[in-house]
Amino acid sequence: MKKTVMGLAVAAMLSPMMLQAGGIGVYIPYSIGQKTTGTFYSSSGTNDYSLDENIENKAGIGLAFTSNLGKEKMFAYTLGLEYTNPKFENWQDSATKIGIINTFGFGVYRSDIIKLWIGPRLNLGYETYDSNGYSYSGLEIGIAPATGINVNLPGNVSITFDIDYKFAWQGGSASGSAGFLDTYESYTSSPTGMTARLGVMYRFGEED
Repeated sequence: MKKTVMGLAVAAMLSPMMLQAGGIGVYIPYSIGQKTTGTFYSSSGTNDYSLDENIENKAGIGLAFTSNLGKEKMFAYTLGLEYTNPKFENWQDSATKIGIINTFGFGVYRSDIIKLWIGPRLNLGYETYDSNGYSYSGLEIGIAPATGINVNLPGNVSITFDIDYKFAWQGGSASGSAGFLDTYESYTSSPTGMTARLGVMYRFGEED
């Protein structure tokens, strides 16, 4: 039931975009130099754990829908749905993260072949971790300045590349031993850092 509702919600978000010229494709997000600081809060309030960790550079996979991909219009909106496995350098296992990446791109150079753009991103995500008796799960919201390039090739194919630097807040529930007769209950953190994304898209809805 949940999968059906989620599928309908995604279809509702995408339906206006699919009615205009745009593009659909896949991309690889790759984290670069990311880190996070925060706190895991214990139930007693006396055994809180301060988090200050670098996040390993890792790749994921994403699906993107873009408006006005092959057009010389000023504005283009991109919706990215991505799956990644962030890992703190000093932790044993990786987390699982689902992200919704909203990009509002404004073309600074536009031609039939190349579009250079800049713009803000609004990132939403859900991250979960469970290993060796410790777990956490929470929501993330962040903003990121971004810039990128789209190269339109023959045959309705486009290559896309962009890079951003995010500033985010994450928080949710946590569990695990925090000391004698004490456990973790919740956490908050502030992830920051760069992500590069390389993609291939199919353009549709264009006039000859």
